[in-house]
Amino acid sequence: MKRNRRRAGRPRRSVIDRERVLDAGLALLEERGLEHTTMRGIARRLGVDPMALYHYFPDRDAVLRAAAERVYAGLSPRRARGWRGRLHALAAAYVDLLRRAGELLRYLTRSALAAREATARFRALFDAAIVPLRFSPATARAAHDAYVDLLHGFALGGDAPRARLRAEVAVLLAGFGALAR
Repeated sequence: MKRNRRRAGRPRRSVIDRERVLDAGLALLEERGLEHTTMRGIARRLGVDPMALYHYFPDRDAVLRAAAERVYAGLSPRRARGWRGRLHALAAAYVDLLRRAGELLRYLTRSALAAREATARFRALFDAAIVPLRFSPATARAAHDAYVDLLHGFALGGDAPRARLRAEVAVLLAGFGALAR
């Protein structure tokens, strides 16, 4: 008696898609950490053969880079007036994102390519907010780096209250204002 065997590789369209692979990869990363986030682990979570994932991504890093890009693309600070208001809103939205995706941040700190790809939206929002300050490129880069370092430290530092974030960002922005004069 001949049995129908399903070929490994490309799945039926209804089983998985690119977005489900990204969702599973992010969930596994946040639950188990980078070391336990593998193509086999993602496939197990989706209930598919591991080879099926390779139709969508060449490797785990490609999954995580695409997932990071998607997470950062969803960064949507509330509307605010003035450069200070926009930077406060961006800080709050970014810290919220990082608190939900702490392992993703840890992954990005290990991969310069992934960080550069994923953070393009954040960088564009920051750059648009500081236009009125008319910083030189070097000063804009230094301001960005100081701002990012503050936010990363805040997000990784635990559950400090929102008021503390606002106060710390205000101190940094006072320095930005002084530089703009």
